[in-house]
Amino acid sequence: VALLVAPIVDRTRWYKGMMCVLALLSTLGLLATALCFHFISYNGWNIATVMIFASVMGIGMNVIAPVGFETAVEMSFPVLENYSSSVILVVANVFSIILLSLVDKVKTSDGKMFWANIMVVGCCVVGLVCTLFISTKYRRFEFELKSKKSSPDATSTNVENSKEHSPPSST
Repeated sequence: VALLVAPIVDRTRWYKGMMCVLALLSTLGLLATALCFHFISYNGWNIATVMIFASVMGIGMNVIAPVGFETAVEMSFPVLENYSSSVILVVANVFSIILLSLVDKVKTSDGKMFWANIMVVGCCVVGLVCTLFISTKYRRFEFELKSKKSSPDATSTNVENSKEHSPPSST
């Protein structure tokens, strides 16, 4: 799915919209999976239902990562790509450690994780709402457009220079 989404985002520069769609897909898939685990007994048909909702959740969560990295690069353009991506990974890992320790405290004495799953869904909703407030100019894209307009096409210049300085052909 990421192979289908990446070219669309590259062409349209629809980072925020795609992130909102994928975050909503992830949140709904996670909520449906949590409700299935809590309310449905575990026979063949119900396990299939859980797997379908978990797949929807996984599609959204796995595809949102590269789109999120691209959005961060666009938002922090003068900063190198590896710096902005590294900051995102560090913050995500710290948040994951905190969330995992909280989830362990919220589970019931018999090991049920319903409220822990609802807490994770709540974090996804907060992330979705925060994504709605992203407002950025696409600084990297604008810089690339300006640099293409201000400089002649490098490939045609190189071809012309190579023709001028090439040794005479021997026939």
